[in-house]
Amino acid sequence: MTFAAVIQGILYAATPLAQGGGGADIINMSLGAVFAKNDTGAGQLVAAMNKAVNYANGYGVLVVSAAGNDALDLDHSGNLISVPALLK
Repeated sequence: MTFAAVIQGILYAATPLAQGGGGADIINMSLGAVFAKNDTGAGQLVAAMNKAVNYANGYGVLVVSAAGNDALDLDHSGNLISVPALLK
């Protein structure tokens, strides 16, 4: 699965039924990827995911995402980011 597919899923689920969407109240995502913040495209990915989550939030949809099970200490990892769990 690509992040483009995840973003499309968020947008569809958050769009109200009356507008042709899924009409979700809650989106639960147990998925993600860990990569260096300075990787090529990292900023664009974070911005696109943020836009999708903000879109959902605008419709009152709660978006929940897991940080992952890779045993990383993300508070002290320095240059690593876990997406979508660490969107800022």
